[in-house]
Amino acid sequence: QDLVDINKCVIYYYDGREFKAKPEDCIGLESSSVWEAQGLVERIQDYYSGKRNYHVELMKPILSTNDPRYLPKPNELRWNFEKQEFYKIVQ
Repeated sequence: QDLVDINKCVIYYYDGREFKAKPEDCIGLESSSVWEAQGLVERIQDYYSGKRNYHVELMKPILSTNDPRYLPKPNELRWNFEKQEFYKIVQ
């Protein structure tokens, strides 16, 4: 998903094929990324603890410009570990 124009998405297949898609088409798909060892361990621990992983949530498709992940200003987006959701700091 393009970070500026959230309506531009591409689905890549392991065999090299790629298709233009809508954000809704990407729900449930894994974002293309590389995980460091510690991040992978945290992701597995969160999964077995029944917690949503911050990085996995951050990479999910953005469906609306009202989503708090859409172009947040520096230091504005936060993850509430208790509620397991993102929120914005309003000043």
